[in-house]
Amino acid sequence: MKKGHIFLKHNSFTGDVPIAVALKALGVQSDKDILLLCARNTDSYQGSFSPNFEEAAKLGISQRSKQENRTRVSRKVAGPRRPAWEEAWSH
Repeated sequence: MKKGHIFLKHNSFTGDVPIAVALKALGVQSDKDILLLCARNTDSYQGSFSPNFEEAAKLGISQRSKQENRTRVSRKVAGPRRPAWEEAWSH
């Protein structure tokens, strides 16, 4: 949490992602559903949750969208795995 905003931090992302943006990217479409997931029925917490929606709106996130510039892409080649001794020998 930073300055009243909740962020998701994960090693797959290059920076902190606003929680409303992360949940919308995961397919949670409505702000009401996000509010219920995060704040449940606690009135005091629901009232303080609005800055999180404002952050998503400021970024232009209104529905599920790709955040390609915020994710790290693994460039490993898929295929049969070599035995551990062979990998160690090559390094």
